[in-house]
Amino acid sequence: MEPLKKYRLIDGVMFNIYPGPLGLLCSGGTDSSLMLYNVLRRSKDPVHVFTLGNNPLQNKNVTAVTRVLNKCVELTGNHNVMHHVVHQEGDKPNGPEVLGDMIKKVGVEIKVAMTGVTKNPPREILDTMNNDYSPRDPSRDIPIAEEELYDARPEGYPWIYTPWLTHDKKVLAQIYRKQKLLTSLFPLTYSCEYYPRDKFLGDPGEEHCGKCWWCEERLWAFGRLK
Repeated sequence: MEPLKKYRLIDGVMFNIYPGPLGLLCSGGTDSSLMLYNVLRRSKDPVHVFTLGNNPLQNKNVTAVTRVLNKCVELTGNHNVMHHVVHQEGDKPNGPEVLGDMIKKVGVEIKVAMTGVTKNPPREILDTMNNDYSPRDPSRDIPIAEEELYDARPEGYPWIYTPWLTHDKKVLAQIYRKQKLLTSLFPLTYSCEYYPRDKFLGDPGEEHCGKCWWCEERLWAFGRLK
């Protein structure tokens, strides 16, 4: 599938806009929020935002996505967007199948599904990070560039586009700076994956715990949690 338009966000990072309707997996974190902003800024087709309500995570991501989506609509003036929240029991799963399954469950037509997955930090950084609880997604360690756009139709899903697949979160921090989103959008995003069962961490409420792997990645990339 050929994109409608291609945009260079910074040197080495291209962002494509494909024909819609588009389906975006948005968690409220920095990666999917930046993806959402750029889609709403550049696409004229209907945009469906899908959020997995993680009950074990106290659904904090749902609250974060709502904040982020409202801000992205405000910043771009694009109101052609619908938000779908699908709840589940059990820990947050990984992989693009999550979005495909939600699209099937909601029952809307999607031509291209998008996820904001990034490459993990370099090995020398990973070795210093806490991976004991809320561990990293190991499938992000060695991304394959050829899979930035993947035809999943034979498997019953739409095309899947992962624009950040070969870039780590520190690269995305550069895009936040260039697009002047560090004071408007970034503070509304939420990366923490504190689980109530990790009582020894202390419940951070709506703040970041600063101790889980995902908080450490955020600190590494942006130099701050908020």
